[in-house]
Amino acid sequence: MYGSPHPCKGREQVPRAVSVNVSGDLDRSTIRYRSRRPDDAAARLQIRELASRRRRFGYRRLHFLLSKEGLAMNQKRFRRLYREEGIPAGLPYLTGWVQHFAILNEAA
Repeated sequence: MYGSPHPCKGREQVPRAVSVNVSGDLDRSTIRYRSRRPDDAAARLQIRELASRRRRFGYRRLHFLLSKEGLAMNQKRFRRLYREEGIPAGLPYLTGWVQHFAILNEAA
C-alpha cells in the first residue's frame, strides 16, 4: 500500500498514488508492474544445442524439430529467443556455378 518516501517530507511513508502524482508522468500501473513471463533458460539451452547440431537449419526447421522433441512454443516466442541468443544464420547452400567454383578453389 505504501510506496516510496515522499520527496518533500523527509522519510515519511506515503501512499503510492500520492508518490506517483508527485512524479507526474508515471502511471500507477507502471509502478506496480511485475513481469509474468516464465523463465526461458531451459528453452534457450535446447535451442542453442539444436542449432549447434544442425548448423544449416533455419529457425523454421529448428522450431519444427524442437516441437517434435516435445518443447511446445509458438513461432513468435521461438523467433524472439533465437534472435536474443544471437545464433548466426546457417551456412549458405552453394548451387550451380558457385558450387563448382568453390569445389575448384578447395582442390587448389
